[in-house]
Amino acid sequence: MNEFQRISRLIAAHKGGARSLVEKLDARGHRHLSFSKIACVESCPYSYFLQYVKREELDPQPAYFVKGRVFHRAAASFYRRVARGQRPAATDLGTITRRPDDIVAECHLRNAAEVLAQNAFEGWEVLGVEDIFVLDLGRGLPPCVGVIDLVLRQGSTYAVVDHKTGKDFWRQDPMQLAIYREHVLREHGATKVQGYFDAYRWVNDLRRIRKPAFERTRVRLSSRSWAKAQRRFEAGYKAIKEVERAGEKSPGTGSCWMCAWKGVCKKAHDLSWW
Repeated sequence: MNEFQRISRLIAAHKGGARSLVEKLDARGHRHLSFSKIACVESCPYSYFLQYVKREELDPQPAYFVKGRVFHRAAASFYRRVARGQRPAATDLGTITRRPDDIVAECHLRNAAEVLAQNAFEGWEVLGVEDIFVLDLGRGLPPCVGVIDLVLRQGSTYAVVDHKTGKDFWRQDPMQLAIYREHVLREHGATKVQGYFDAYRWVNDLRRIRKPAFERTRVRLSSRSWAKAQRRFEAGYKAIKEVERAGEKSPGTGSCWMCAWKGVCKKAHDLSWW
């Protein structure tokens, strides 16, 4: 039995979320790749070392990590109800989005839930919510493990959706959706798969905003998208193995401004321009 088959069996038997699955894979020594790993090692090998080799824990967790996870739970709950034929309102998500220890976070989450309800996909069948998958990459690479926030179908057309949250709208990486598309092509025998990023901006008051609180971006995907993703997997895995060999000597690239680990990264502190 190869690694792809082993991980496939673990996913089939797994009852929890994606985070607990990854912890289980790591604890049992199952080597795997992911979009996040590739994006991380491309951005900064030393950041990859801290996160995935040294497994540096952040305490406390950054607020945007926590808010993002809470919102994803709310979005998953919303679309699971839609899949059951219900049409939940934003107020129905109150118990999921409420953060009584942080008034600002509670406000942001409540507003994001309202925007979610206003911009829900209409006329699509919900096939999967937080769909955990494993993808055989071939070419001597470990399999890729990922989770798709939302899988939809409308006739013969499928769609994969990833939810993004933040204080602003950031440029997203189409490789993530290319991976999701490839899984749906293989899993469902689909011929047409659309990709969307649904981005939610944290706002204090929806009645007093100068730019939108929501942005839906359709990403054009094709066989070329997957070919490009495969090349990045190959280069990224080569870089990962180099980080594993170099350890603490792995280089820092200075891409610190978006890195949550910069507070515990000695290389970030050593950079004079930082």
